[in-house]
Amino acid sequence: MSKLSVLQNLANELELKDVLKGAIRRFFLPDLVSKLTFVVIGIGASILLFPTPLKVLFYNVLISTFNINSGAPITIAELSSGYADYWIGLVLVVLGITYNVLARILQFYSDHFARLAKNNVAAVDRKLFGLLLSELPSDSGIVELARHHDFGHSFDNRPTDRLEEFLLKWRHPEFMFLDPELEKKKLELYEKANEFLRFLAHKSEPIGLNRQSIVPPGTNDFAWTKHLQEEVDKANSLGTEFADLHREFILFARTQLVC
Repeated sequence: MSKLSVLQNLANELELKDVLKGAIRRFFLPDLVSKLTFVVIGIGASILLFPTPLKVLFYNVLISTFNINSGAPITIAELSSGYADYWIGLVLVVLGITYNVLARILQFYSDHFARLAKNNVAAVDRKLFGLLLSELPSDSGIVELARHHDFGHSFDNRPTDRLEEFLLKWRHPEFMFLDPELEKKKLELYEKANEFLRFLAHKSEPIGLNRQSIVPPGTNDFAWTKHLQEEVDKANSLGTEFADLHREFILFARTQLVC
């Protein structure tokens, strides 16, 4: 057998041992849920492990101390049985283990219902995310316009109608994502889309045939004012920011919803 085969067999054996150890540790030696449980079980186990009842040990220590200090020895009657102490220890151990097991069971069901609730939230958000993608996909005219168009030139104003419809619809609570982080990302996209659309509406004017332009008709291409150049740059910047946020939102939603 080659050295590689030997190493692989050894690795498989070690992996199997780790799995078995993990199973034994999990099902037969459950973790104690609190320090109080650990203390209770520890006291109970101590009582059971001591060969002499604890109270006898305690009394003997007191008597020995008194005899040494007083010089007048005294004794007490021997207890006939130490079973009472052992019963106390057994009850403490049983109570501690029972509490630990019940706490683990409650934690299991709590985690189970939390997972169910999270899955239900994800199902609702997946449906809403699919609706958003159908109304504002990455290849929609408005996203393409925002990402690629130079607003120093005129543009087709029809794609902006789709963005306006999106803004009017997705401001309502029926279109809020249940996941807080996802809703936060959507609001960032919504606010940037609103800013972009408002800027185009205020700074551009119709020039016919469904065309809009920020640059007034007849303006000399080599004689733009500083203010006009700033407006064109602002429109380009807002368009890029909107397109980037749209892409980031889709990637984040797909990761968050695993879809």
